[in-house]
Amino acid sequence: MLVTVLPKVALAQQAGVLSGVVSEGLTKDPLIGATVRLQNTSYGAVTDLRGRYRLAGVPAGTYTATFAYIGYKSETRTVTIVDGQTVELNVALDVVAVTTEEIVVMGQLQGQSRALNNQAASNKIVNIVDAERIGEFPDQNAAEAVARIPGVALRRDGGEGQKLIIRGLDPNLSSATINGERIPGTAGGVDGNRLQDVGRSASLSFIPPDMIKTIEVFKALTPDQDADAIGGTVNFITRNAKEGLQFNANGRWGYHFLDRDPTMYQFNAFGSNRFLDGKLGAVFTASYQRANRSAESYDAGYIQTVDSLPLNDLRIADRVEYRSRLGLSGAIDVDLGGGSELVFRGNYGSTNRDAIERRTRYFTAVAGNSSRALNRDIRDRRITTDLINLSVSGKHIFGAPELDYQFSFSRSGSDQPTSTSVAFQLSNALAPQIRTAGNIGIADVQQFAYDTTRFGSARGSGANGFLYTFPVLSGNVFQTFNSADRDFAGRANFKLPLTLSNNATGYIKFGGMFRTKVRDSFVNEISLSAPRTDSLARAFGLVGPTENVRFSTFIDSSFADSDFLNGRFFLDRSFNLSRVNDFFLNQVPRSLYNTIEVRDVLNYVARENVGGGYMMGEFNIGDNLMVLGGLRYEFTAVDAQGVYGIISQVNSQRFGSRVDSTVQTNYGALFPMFHLRYRFQPQTELRLAVTRTLSRPNYYDVVPYEEVLFGESTIRRGNPNLQPTLSWNFDAMFSQYLGNIGILSFGAFHKRIDNYIYQVSTIELRFNEDGDEVPFIIRTPTNASFSRIWGVEVDIQLPLDFLPGFLKNLRLYANYSFLNTETVVPQFLIIRELDGRVTDRVREVQQSERRIQLPGQTNNVLNVALGYEGGGFSGRLSYNFQDRNILSVNINSERGNPRVPFNPSIFNRDTWFAPFGRMDFTASYRPPFALNYKFFLEVTNLTNQPETSYLGDPSRILYERFYGVWGNVGVGISF
Repeated sequence: MLVTVLPKVALAQQAGVLSGVVSEGLTKDPLIGATVRLQNTSYGAVTDLRGRYRLAGVPAGTYTATFAYIGYKSETRTVTIVDGQTVELNVALDVVAVTTEEIVVMGQLQGQSRALNNQAASNKIVNIVDAERIGEFPDQNAAEAVARIPGVALRRDGGEGQKLIIRGLDPNLSSATINGERIPGTAGGVDGNRLQDVGRSASLSFIPPDMIKTIEVFKALTPDQDADAIGGTVNFITRNAKEGLQFNANGRWGYHFLDRDPTMYQFNAFGSNRFLDGKLGAVFTASYQRANRSAESYDAGYIQTVDSLPLNDLRIADRVEYRSRLGLSGAIDVDLGGGSELVFRGNYGSTNRDAIERRTRYFTAVAGNSSRALNRDIRDRRITTDLINLSVSGKHIFGAPELDYQFSFSRSGSDQPTSTSVAFQLSNALAPQIRTAGNIGIADVQQFAYDTTRFGSARGSGANGFLYTFPVLSGNVFQTFNSADRDFAGRANFKLPLTLSNNATGYIKFGGMFRTKVRDSFVNEISLSAPRTDSLARAFGLVGPTENVRFSTFIDSSFADSDFLNGRFFLDRSFNLSRVNDFFLNQVPRSLYNTIEVRDVLNYVARENVGGGYMMGEFNIGDNLMVLGGLRYEFTAVDAQGVYGIISQVNSQRFGSRVDSTVQTNYGALFPMFHLRYRFQPQTELRLAVTRTLSRPNYYDVVPYEEVLFGESTIRRGNPNLQPTLSWNFDAMFSQYLGNIGILSFGAFHKRIDNYIYQVSTIELRFNEDGDEVPFIIRTPTNASFSRIWGVEVDIQLPLDFLPGFLKNLRLYANYSFLNTETVVPQFLIIRELDGRVTDRVREVQQSERRIQLPGQTNNVLNVALGYEGGGFSGRLSYNFQDRNILSVNINSERGNPRVPFNPSIFNRDTWFAPFGRMDFTASYRPPFALNYKFFLEVTNLTNQPETSYLGDPSRILYERFYGVWGNVGVGISF
């Protein structure tokens, strides 16, 4: 076969070339994604980001060239090709519009037209959204913008979208790139004794939508793409320089209704130009936002006793959080002539979160020192998450062959320079009846009076009341955290045109890549706890009735909210933060603090090297059929370092023993991929794909750490033996593109996933330090035997121009995804001996298994928007809904003597994120006398939808957080 193909390649190199630019007739802007075809042949091309196209290897002769773009009138030209020469042919296309008003509307819809044309021209199964469409919605960051694409849901944090769930799969099973280069994963910080968000997925909260030109969501990969994206790959394309000076800027002022805060604002700017007769282009974007993401919330905790699951504690919290988001992007491109170019890019994004949380905590059901206790605590936390991406890329054309390459450096970081928490506690504060009132509900806790037999009154009066005088210092903790993920990557691709006949043309392509990565995480913690709090009280003369530092010293008497959560709870006086910081940061000697040695188990370093290569071919047979196939190979080597530690039973802050450990692992895999596209009509097509992809284990999951906690009968450990997750993917998509800039599409997919990784808790009977045999809970990541997922996706973008009068300017945007997944997890039942009382003696541990949906997967995702375009006015009312999904899986339950009636509901203890729906509104207006100006209004979360989590049953709430409604008004200018 090689002997047959090589002469065809040589002939293609000796033939002629047709090239040029396709532009918009009115504005002269380049049309990106326009198709260029030679009639009665299979020769075709698609215009790039500058509207350029190139058909290489065309035999000498006279042809009719067709230029097409959805929403525009097609054009044909006659062209003569000469062997060994390049013929230049530039064409301008006009919009399908006949009146001035329609031309204005078409101008507003150019972005959607570009996206649909790129989507139609792609050789992949992909959804594409352009910058103009992104700007139609009040999305706070890049993640929220992507979530309006079919099959994409969000993992939310702090009132905003943070990470993407593509086709129901955990964010770690998808990837995100900027201009084709990977965005490193982002750690989420540390909370108490646990790392947050230690996976590979990147937080997209620090990428402002304004720096994005185009969003591409690839749902079926080709061999020239990295294989580690089972769910899909999101690619953000930043802005490029156009001909002529362009500049626009806008400013917004915002209001947070829950916090009654008028201090939110945002500024964005964009500029570009080309110099030296268009040979040199420069572009920049800048964005800055200050947002209030404060919340009112309550959290509940439950404790498992034998055959019951009572409420353990209730925490009501007022969280004041401000976020500042900065985005900078710039690029310089050099046109080397003949279609060759060099591009230098730099991107920077950061989000600073400054949060203060004041909590009141009521203990209801736990025996021991915390029985009926009242806790007051405050937490002051600052986190900075940032990304820097630098790259140089090039494209060189040597006659017919093409070479492109890219080298990049990326760094993402999460820095928590300070996290301060101070807690005060009053034991036995609540009335004894709270222990005997049966199944206490969340709404009932604050109805119980305080223990008047001890304090003489329910709440006391003023700052001298027992609620403020008697609580004593129970702990003060300072934590710092730093994590960084650094990538250096390079790739190169070589493409050769291939001509079998005028009706069978294509190319072969091969290339390789490398990526070296280092991820590290470091935690430091010091604490002040009894008995040193007594020494502190005596040293500063702060002794209260209980011989300890008293809460009343730090009270903010003006802080109270009787209408907290719309009157469902009351929030008593809380801390004055400046007094807390002045005392604990500036006055308390550091000699009184203990270093929490056991936090070293959270420290790790992971190094990963990935290399890969591929070969593929694409063939166009006639005007209708495209076939693409190829093979990719990737090899991975990992070196990870962690801490193996047994925590002392005498002092829980120190190790009884500790060993630093290192592990090395490597693996490789082949990834065959096949795509087919058939066009029944120029705008009616069917796409099919069969691909194999993978997901590598999270870095911290393969770190050889182990933490043995005898006091909790728990062992937490990494798993260096984890296997990568592999998936066979089957995709189909039918699309009907509409000439008036719309689309109707239907897609279906199925994935057969092997070695899906999830956190599991198993039960082992082991001896503790006292020699008693007790059940230890072993928490570790593991591979599931198999998982499956299938689903359907529907996308409708429909102009309602068939309606009468002004209604013809309405546009409907809707997409819906139904997903179904299944995996198998172990299940353990601990049978305890009762004999009239609860004991620690375990009679039996039964093991079984059950089938569940994949964690993070939502069954239903819906996006609906009704828009209006006309007379300079543009408006959108949109609704986004995603169904419930599992946050964590519970695998063990307990019951006592079989004579006790069994309550099966206690087995249902998976943690769920409740269904979430949000409604937004945005509107803008360009006055006819000042078309360079745009005025706009944005309102987010119109219905004040809370974020809710529950334990097994929707009535067993774990938390409910209200972020309120917020809005923006602003003005923009462009020229």
